[in-house]
This record gives sequence, structure tokens and C-alpha cells, in this order.
Amino acid sequence: MAAAARRHRDTLTETRARLDTAFALGGRAVPYLPLAVLWWPAALIALVAAVVARHRARLAAEVHAELVESAVTCTWTAC
Repeated sequence: MAAAARRHRDTLTETRARLDTAFALGGRAVPYLPLAVLWWPAALIALVAAVVARHRARLAAEVHAELVESAVTCTWTAC
């Protein structure tokens, strides 16, 4: 039982780290916005970073939510 709980915890930690990484990428798009006023390629960089971050965050959030749901279900029932 303890090994299964450890596996669930490690998997949840990994998916949360992926979600955090996606949010960090989205945060890296923000500093390019003021620069875009002076240098137009910065707008493209900000746009690409924001779109990629949104896509990664949606996927990571979906996987993380499913794993949290399964962990809660597993806690309340016999796995």
C-alpha cells in the first residue's frame, strides 16, 4: 500500500511540476510586451510564448486534474 501511495505522490508531483513549467513560460512572455512597442519582433516572441504556454498549461492541467481525481477516488475506495 505504501509503495502505491508513493507512486501516486511522485506522479502528482511530476504533473504539478509540468503545470508550473507551463505557467513559468507564460510569465516569460510578459516582459516582451513593453519591448514590443519599440521592436516589433518582440510582439511575435510574446505571442508565440503565450500560445505555447497556454497549450502546455491546458494539457498539464487536464492530466493533473485526472490524477488528483483518481488519487481521491483511490483514497476513498479500495484501489
